[in-house]
Amino acid sequence: MKILLTISLFLVSQILTAQTVASKADVDEYNFFYSDTANGEFAFGDYEPKDITQLNDGSYLIGTELSISFPSQYKTPENYDSIYFAKSKVFQEKSHTSSGTVLKLNSNFEKEWEIKFKGQRIEKILKTSDNRILIVGEDVSMKFVWLAEIENNGNIKWEKHFSYKNQVTIGDAIIDHNDEIYLLIEASHIVPVQVRKYYGKRRIRLFKDSEINSHLALMKISSEGKKKWLKPIDKRSNYEKFGYNLVINQESIFNSFTYSGFEKDSLIEGKRVVEISNSGKKIETKEITEQEIMLFKNGLVTITSYSEGELRLYNSGERIDSINIASADKDVRVENAINKPNGMLIIGSNYDNNMDYLLINLSTDLKFKGYWTYPRDEYNEIRGAVVLDNGDTVIVGKCYREMRGTANELTTYINLIKIKNGA
Repeated sequence: MKILLTISLFLVSQILTAQTVASKADVDEYNFFYSDTANGEFAFGDYEPKDITQLNDGSYLIGTELSISFPSQYKTPENYDSIYFAKSKVFQEKSHTSSGTVLKLNSNFEKEWEIKFKGQRIEKILKTSDNRILIVGEDVSMKFVWLAEIENNGNIKWEKHFSYKNQVTIGDAIIDHNDEIYLLIEASHIVPVQVRKYYGKRRIRLFKDSEINSHLALMKISSEGKKKWLKPIDKRSNYEKFGYNLVINQESIFNSFTYSGFEKDSLIEGKRVVEISNSGKKIETKEITEQEIMLFKNGLVTITSYSEGELRLYNSGERIDSINIASADKDVRVENAINKPNGMLIIGSNYDNNMDYLLINLSTDLKFKGYWTYPRDEYNEIRGAVVLDNGDTVIVGKCYREMRGTANELTTYINLIKIKNGA
């Protein structure tokens, strides 16, 4: 398959708006687009980053979701002849609908290789303690989730599939200090009998999908792909649930999820965090309000997931610090947190016409140290970050741009930002 990989590099000034004054530093920017040709037709694809990690040799792996089709691919032909079927075969080979890819870049952000998982979305890239690379994803059919190991040259070593109930998707995935993998999975179930109204008439449907994520569970898998156990977290069939984050400590896994449903015609909704031991025993369930679970340090650390400017930090439910974020649209959102040598880096978005990249520094004693934001002319959405040994920070984001050669004139691409001397 021919892939056109376009890289653009810009040097711009870092824009700092922080409680702690910091000196300006340069920012390197790299943009990656996906395009291909089939039967003489050119098209850009949607190239959406999902995760990023750095390997020991200084190279990077980016997990992506790829979709691409061609201008005449779905046009009704005049004749269903051998020419049509030959062209259809080429279109099928080169088109993608939510396929997963893993893209490897060297330390200079030059492409080395890319592998594809046809029809299988990628959600997470995990590294074991002995530097093996594991990929977590879900199939577009939603009949199974999967775990694969890939080698440093891009070969797929093995792949394992796991199912639960009916249609299954992944909320989050994490690996612990023993190289055990935990998947937070959402699933629908089969309803034996459904009565629905269609155009004023009742219809009976037998053994159909529940059409909502009615089940939530935690699955434990070894780094060799062996399923160890699966523990239901919430089995209320009349509630819909969406998994959010996983946080681990030495003994437990914390799972956060939202739920909504009706009780006696009243809407009941909220957010919970469930603690489960690494042996699969449910320990405790708590309600959390408008918060994201971030890390564990002498207690579960949470942060307000959305605010109009002030973000608040909690440890075991006790407020320990806060920070005010200047936001033109009064819309600040937190996504995740990553480790760095001198604390944590909280990643998020600051709405200012677009979703500006937002990085917030957190000290080892859980105190806010200031923040960095990066506005761009084009729409951007942060998807991950890594902190390098030299102090630089690399952000990966999902961005949009108007491009010719696309069906809707709007193309999704991968944006990489390297912040020299960190944020």
